[in-house]
Amino acid sequence: MALAEINGLACAEVRITLPRVGAWHADAVVHATDGIVAGGAVTISIGGGTLTFTGTAIRAATFLDRMRVRVVAGEAGLTVTATAKFYQGATVRLVLADLVRSAGETQSATVDAAILGTLLPNWSVLARSVGTEIVTLLSTAPVGTAWRFLTDGKLWIGPETWPVVDVAHELIERDPQHRRLVLGVA
Repeated sequence: MALAEINGLACAEVRITLPRVGAWHADAVVHATDGIVAGGAVTISIGGGTLTFTGTAIRAATFLDRMRVRVVAGEAGLTVTATAKFYQGATVRLVLADLVRSAGETQSATVDAAILGTLLPNWSVLARSVGTEIVTLLSTAPVGTAWRFLTDGKLWIGPETWPVVDVAHELIERDPQHRRLVLGVA
């Protein structure tokens, strides 16, 4: 069994990027020439199912005996154009539900209820990407609110909470320009 698999196919390599805000994505090289198609559902399994990611392949190209695959969280719907609409006396819950539905995405049951209950006296959704509209909508949320896709492919919104952990690690790469660290953990 491979350390990482996509739809049960062994990966030669996989890089999963989990941003604090936005959709996670993965780039992988698979030991196969078929079994994954662009637009198809994908499950990435790490460690025999210890960690799984659910997303959509937005690119799958074969060269020789390997396939390069790009996977985006959920249904990869953040680039879908939202339907322009005006709301009066709506809540964030209603506007967000419309945006999520139009993108074909699913909202997590763990989204913060206080944020969803925020009243919007007047709100306009423009005909631009759903991702852009979500960012604009969440500008009404309290400072410290984040949104991202969970490993199950569902959209989550809420205040950041960071548990304290003590893990042995090695600093592999430091990129101050992009405010990024790459750590190796045992």
